Amino acid sequence: MPKPSYASREDNDGPSPGGGRSPARLQGDDRLDQVKGQVTEVTGLLHDALEKSIQRGENLERLDRRAENLAAESKHFKSTTQKLARSMWWKNRRMALLIGLFVVLFLGGVGFIVYWTAFRKK
Repeated sequence: MPKPSYASREDNDGPSPGGGRSPARLQGDDRLDQVKGQVTEVTGLLHDALEKSIQRGENLERLDRRAENLAAESKHFKSTTQKLARSMWWKNRRMALLIGLFVVLFLGGVGFIVYWTAFRKK
């Protein structure tokens, strides 16, 4: 802590006649100026901390909205993929049935031709 100066603020030669400040008065003024400076510094720090806190709150709200949107989109994506998977499953089943039907008809036709040609020769 700096030592208080007892010199007058107007000049360093000593107190001015009739209106100078006493050494106790100077010490009180310096102390008051020091406290005011500290208050100003603390006030600035508090304002900075408050601004950072508000900014952090806004960032958290933005992040929360993004998380909610992502959750909603993921639910929609899941339901869409389930519908698509079901649709593709049925499409594959229809194709398998058509191929099976074609094979059965083809083999039936070949069998009929073989039977007809064998029966006709007799």
